[in-house]
Amino acid sequence: FYQSFFSISLLSTLGLFISTAFIGFGIHFVFELMGIGIPLLITLLFGAIISATDPVSVLALFKSLGAPKRLSLIFEGESLFNDATAVALFVALLGMIQSPFGVSSESILTAAYLFITMIVSGVIFGVLMGKVFSYILKTTKHNEMATLSFMLVMAHLTFLLSELGNEFFSDHGIIFAISPIIATTIASMKLGNEGGLLLPPLVKKFSHRFWNQTTFFANSIVFLLVGILIVEQNIFSAELFVPTLIGVLFVFMARIVSVYPLLRFINYLKIEEKIPQSWQILMSWASIRGALSIIIVLTIPENLSITGWPFEVSVKDMIVALTLGAVVASLVGKSLTIPWLLKKLGILKLNEEEKLVLSETKRFINVLKKRKLAHAVEKGYVNKESYEILNGLLEDNISKCSLGAPNTFHSVISHYALSVEKYYLKELYGRGEVSELLYLRILRKIDGQESFLDGKVRGKIFLSEKVFMKLYERRKRHGKRSIRNKSPLDQYLYYRALAIIARKVVKDIMHKDFPDYYRDQEQSVIEKYTQYQNRNHEKMKELETLHHQDISPVLIVLGNHMLHDYEDQVVDELIHTDFTSERVAAHLGK
Repeated sequence: FYQSFFSISLLSTLGLFISTAFIGFGIHFVFELMGIGIPLLITLLFGAIISATDPVSVLALFKSLGAPKRLSLIFEGESLFNDATAVALFVALLGMIQSPFGVSSESILTAAYLFITMIVSGVIFGVLMGKVFSYILKTTKHNEMATLSFMLVMAHLTFLLSELGNEFFSDHGIIFAISPIIATTIASMKLGNEGGLLLPPLVKKFSHRFWNQTTFFANSIVFLLVGILIVEQNIFSAELFVPTLIGVLFVFMARIVSVYPLLRFINYLKIEEKIPQSWQILMSWASIRGALSIIIVLTIPENLSITGWPFEVSVKDMIVALTLGAVVASLVGKSLTIPWLLKKLGILKLNEEEKLVLSETKRFINVLKKRKLAHAVEKGYVNKESYEILNGLLEDNISKCSLGAPNTFHSVISHYALSVEKYYLKELYGRGEVSELLYLRILRKIDGQESFLDGKVRGKIFLSEKVFMKLYERRKRHGKRSIRNKSPLDQYLYYRALAIIARKVVKDIMHKDFPDYYRDQEQSVIEKYTQYQNRNHEKMKELETLHHQDISPVLIVLGNHMLHDYEDQVVDELIHTDFTSERVAAHLGK
């Protein structure tokens, strides 16, 4: 998020305002030329409703086709935040339409004030709720069902409390509001960045699958609703067809007007990594309208009216027709063309690092297949003749794996080493071998090294990363001071975790059996982590010698935990192979 902060922020705020204004003023102007005096506030209201993007179908396409990760992040980030700004803008405009003063300086100032308070109060309330539930999640992190239950409670409670607060303010004549979507979005980000960060890998994986499935069901219901509404509204009737067609055209053009100039402006300022021309074209086109637009439009009051309304159908029915038309057109017209556009623009092409990773992935898979085949021959499952044929095919596959530039490989293996560090750090935390404080300290350190490595590879660290880097450097300095101030046991566990992680990195890289062509780069990384491991081992020995009585009992506990985890694995395997049963296993601890 830090790396794409400016593009996400501008697209979801200024981009949404530009889109709303373009749609509102454009449709109003065209209708005026046609002799139909549709009020500007109504077209602006439609602009606010339809300007929010829905990333679900786009991201599904991106994932299946292998689009770049940063491109997907920008799409998803923009959608998360423009959902919030769209609803806040919608509420402000609806308030102006329903205002007894009509369009006046007072109603405009009230709408602007309401919009700002919704955003600011939503952020503040979201942070508070995220903090509270992050603390709760830390106490339930090893229980999948409890963790998911509290996540659901947080999402609904944040939204509902915001709505109840708004009702209270409205009933007492207080001009103040909290944006439920902003509050829930910020609370979720806070929860993910604090409480969610501490979830063990298995719980996180379980949670991820649950939310993916929940998202699918929720969106399925909304799009089923779209189908029902299309039949009910009859958007293809004589009176609604032309306005709907005009609305669709302006919605499509508004995306280009609101996205392309902003992305060009961000590139001009050079405040974050350059967004390629091909991405700009894709983002100017690939914006699906969906769930949120349908949900917002249904909240328009049935009795909404405005002076000078020229159509026989009601204001709500007209806006619903325009919204449905734009949603259907974007779903059909854009979803079907995005795969073609991705290929045409060359976005799916891999860069040099990715090509190298692809080649090494293919090579390593075939190396493992060779080992498996050799074991099968030893066990007599495959005869010599079959082995020769199959092994020859695997050798041929390995020979076809191209080699990359050594400096590119060094960048790849350095990034990979940091990923391995993270993986085993999470394992240590999941097994209770490092405390929450030590886990976060080491994780932030690895994050900082990744950002530094990215900047070094590019030759530049952008403004969007500098805030994070400063935060990392400050924490790093604080970490060095605070570790020395911690108890000898905490210091020992800290250096123990670093030594274990370093050893795992070395073992993992050596296991990959990279070609001799990369030997120098591989050895430099292995030597770096070996030295790192040895330094931490020396610090462990010093502490163990000086504080043996404090450290030794804890090592016994950790060793016992390790054996207990291994016992659970053995029991699960024995149950799986029917050597024992769950009934018998239940008596093991008695």
